[in-house]
Amino acid sequence: MLKVGPPSVSSANYGSAQSDGGLPIVRIVVEFLFLHARFIGLMALLGLAGGVFYVATATPLYTATSTLLMDENKVDLFQRPSVVSDPITDNAYIESQIEVLRSETVGREVVRMLGLGEEPPAKPATGVMAWFAANGITPSVWKENLKRVLGLSDPPAEPSSEPQDTEGQIALSLVNLVTVKRLSGTYVVTVSVTAPSAAFAQQLANALPEAYVNADQTAKQASTKRAVIWLDDRLRELRQKSAEAEQAVENFRRDRGGQAADRGLVNSQLRQLESTALSYKNLYDNLQTRYLQAVQEQSFISSKARVISNATRPTSRSAPRTSISLAIGLIFGLAAGIALSLAREALFPAVRSSSALEAATGVQCLTVLENLRRSQHFWSRLRLGLRTKGPVNFVRYVVTNPFSRFSEEMRRLSINLRQRRANPDRATLLGIVSLHPSEGKTTIASNLAQTLGLSGAKTLLVDMDVRNPSLSRAYGPPRDAASVFDSVEQLSNVWRDPLGHVDILSSTNRVDLAHNTRLFESKVLERNFAKLRQHYEFIILDLPPLLAVADADALKHIVDAFVLVAASGQSSASQLEETLNKFDPQRSQTIGAILNMAEVGNAMSYYAYNVER
Repeated sequence: MLKVGPPSVSSANYGSAQSDGGLPIVRIVVEFLFLHARFIGLMALLGLAGGVFYVATATPLYTATSTLLMDENKVDLFQRPSVVSDPITDNAYIESQIEVLRSETVGREVVRMLGLGEEPPAKPATGVMAWFAANGITPSVWKENLKRVLGLSDPPAEPSSEPQDTEGQIALSLVNLVTVKRLSGTYVVTVSVTAPSAAFAQQLANALPEAYVNADQTAKQASTKRAVIWLDDRLRELRQKSAEAEQAVENFRRDRGGQAADRGLVNSQLRQLESTALSYKNLYDNLQTRYLQAVQEQSFISSKARVISNATRPTSRSAPRTSISLAIGLIFGLAAGIALSLAREALFPAVRSSSALEAATGVQCLTVLENLRRSQHFWSRLRLGLRTKGPVNFVRYVVTNPFSRFSEEMRRLSINLRQRRANPDRATLLGIVSLHPSEGKTTIASNLAQTLGLSGAKTLLVDMDVRNPSLSRAYGPPRDAASVFDSVEQLSNVWRDPLGHVDILSSTNRVDLAHNTRLFESKVLERNFAKLRQHYEFIILDLPPLLAVADADALKHIVDAFVLVAASGQSSASQLEETLNKFDPQRSQTIGAILNMAEVGNAMSYYAYNVER
């Protein structure tokens, strides 16, 4: 018999958290990231590759920037300039001028300045995009084909009789390339232009402030001209009224000057006429002064803005940024990998860690083993320093690859089993079972027996899977080799593995498969194992899957202990728990479980560096 001890911490339990004292959520996150590290890493690489592809194929954009100063002094012909500026008014003024800078009017002025009679020619495609364009594979073609397949094609546009405003369309397209920002707390405004051509970006960034200044001067000139016209008309009117008022004073003096009676009333009327004439004269003089100022300003128009620095031709592209694009691709790949892994866990729940296996089965996880077929890839063999050539012999893996991690864990397991023996003088019958086929129980049973044999323990390996004797096929014993179902006299003809360190009893094809359960429960089989116990320390049984047949249940009265092999990601927790509750409700014979084909990271075996010494 083997003692059933508490769960032990194995260095191979890479699928579980390293500290049981940590927070449960931290342990869950660590296990999740570790178990799905390969897939998440693959998605991250795909996202990074997408970022590289985008950087290589996207049209490069260049940004040129010029700087403009908005003059806070506002010139007004009829109002004296304010001594103290109003911050709110200044802010509103600056924000208004920013909108003017991006207006269609300024855009039209730029079109006329640069002589753009048509849209700027697109930069020819280069590299991969040039190949796509040469073969008619462009985003617009993809979009139209997709719309046609989905029945979403736009109806043909009806011809319009109205002439197209080409200048306005070009102006709007140019304005969309412009970004205008105010430096906080200042009157300085930056004008940035982003375009596929560095030369065009510089040209437009310099032309836009110039067009704004020209438009501002044109507006001021028109306003001043209207003021001059208005002042000229008003002066003519005041000149006539002033002359009429002076004439009225002269007439009153001539007609009433010689009258002696009621002189006080005459003087009062005269003063009133003189006051009216003086008012008209003063108003005329003031307007004439303003008129002369307006005429002078009309001859020299100054703008409220001036260019501080002109744009220079950009030497490097502003978009796409290589580092940012790669970072976004990497983050997107990681997020997609984590999301898909979470969806996989939710849709296909399965045991993939040692802690989950222990929770599902109620027994300790003896060890966690890697996927041997995956570990035999060329780069994995090169990384471990192995020089195995040709097909891999999995049933003798510990013999042919003694310095591998798998072999190290099998040695650890064999030490654990030897230390658990309750009666060293009596052979231990250990059954290796699994829920499903192809979970690696035959490979584990064979390599465990080989490891025990290499350690000096006399070991017998028995193929008890009569329906699918994969162990017998792998070793290929001679036809006259003994079978566990033979008589006691024939058991002396046990076959010795010439390449390993175990004796082997193969399965037999002389069994009625329809009623083989009676043979498993027979006294003959019990006597045979009793005889074999006298010659061996360990008898390892490769048993059929639990969910497939009931052969393992029929041998519970003979077998001392069972070890359950569970392939990572193949069985759900509920399935494992339900099966073991039927097979061994008290867990009295199931001494532990092995998580096989698991993700065990990239840590090299301690002895791998010494393979060729």
